[in-house]
Amino acid sequence: MRASTLDFLRARELQRERPELIVLDPPRAGVGVEAAEVLVRMGAKQLRYVSCDPVTLARDLSVLTRGDYRIESVEMVDLFPQTFHIETVVQLRRG
Repeated sequence: MRASTLDFLRARELQRERPELIVLDPPRAGVGVEAAEVLVRMGAKQLRYVSCDPVTLARDLSVLTRGDYRIESVEMVDLFPQTFHIETVVQLRRG
């Protein structure tokens, strides 16, 4: 079965079992406000967000941190040497 990320998350939100850790590695457009809101409602204890775009990362982190997640660490990772592309890895924890 094929589903958009948002549809998949909405279906997972309805399940009783909650993940303890969710790893996000979205495309340049980021997770998006709606999906970030669903992630907040899912209530995983920890999130790891890998981003290649600081603008969409800031937008999504704004939603997640208003939803009871706090940023534990931010690391920059150079996965593509000799280019201007830098990945950002953010560790978030609920509460």
